[in-house]
Amino acid sequence: MNHLVNIITLTLISTFSFHSTQNLKPNSIARKSETMVENLDGSITIQGRVTVKGTETPPLGITTMNVANKWITKLDNQIIHGENQHVYIDKKGYYNITIQKGDDLTLIPNQYLYKDFKNYSYTNLQLSQVLNIQVEPDLDKLTNLEKKSPFIVQNLRKHLEEADPDSLIKIAGRIYNRKNNKPLQKVVVSPSFLLNTKNIASYHLTDKKGQFFLVVPKNKEIIINPLSTQHSISFSAKQDTIVDIYLNI
Repeated sequence: MNHLVNIITLTLISTFSFHSTQNLKPNSIARKSETMVENLDGSITIQGRVTVKGTETPPLGITTMNVANKWITKLDNQIIHGENQHVYIDKKGYYNITIQKGDDLTLIPNQYLYKDFKNYSYTNLQLSQVLNIQVEPDLDKLTNLEKKSPFIVQNLRKHLEEADPDSLIKIAGRIYNRKNNKPLQKVVVSPSFLLNTKNIASYHLTDKKGQFFLVVPKNKEIIINPLSTQHSISFSAKQDTIVDIYLNI
C-alpha cells in the first residue's frame, strides 16, 4: 500500500500545493473548435486532454468519457443501464468522441483516486469543441479504502500497473451452468474499476444463449457474477479472446 500511495503522491504532488489560483468549473474550460461547429452528418465531435489539476500529467488508471444519456448494454433488444457509450482516455490524456447534438458527456476517472465524477459533467452540448478537463485527486478515499478493503487496494495496484487504454481488445464468451451444461441468462459480466454514469459498476448481462461481448483495455480484469461471493470468476486477456465459462450455480 505504501508503494501505491507513493506513486500517486509523486505523480500528483503539485495538486496539493495549491499554487494554481484557478477554480475551474466544468463548462468554463470548453471552447469552440476553430475548424467546424458540426460534422457533415449533423453530429458533433468533442476532443481534448485530461490532466490532473495543477499538472500536465494524465490521471492514473483507466479514465472514460461517457455519453451520459446513451447506453450500449441490451437484453432482449431492451436498453439496460449497464455500460454507457464511451471512449477511453489514452495514456497521454487525449480523447476524441463523436456524439449527437444535445447529448450529455461525463468524464469518469478512477473512483478511488479522484473526486466524484459528477464534477466532470457537461450537458446539452451543441457544437464541436475542444474540452480540456482537470481532475482533482482524493487521497482520503485511498486511505479509507486501505483500512476497509486491503484486498481491493491490492487489485487496484495491479490495475494501475497493467491495464492499457491504448490497446483495446474484444472478449466474447458463453456462460454455462456446470451442473447441467445449460447456458445461463442474465449473468453479470463486469470490467473491474469502471463505473457508469449511474455511479455503479459498468456491466453487461448474458443473453438467452449465455453469450456476452465486451471491448476493454488489454489486461483489464473481467469479473463474472461479481455479486456472488461463492460463484464469482475473474480473468484478464492480452488479446482478442473467446471463452467458455462454467459456474456452479
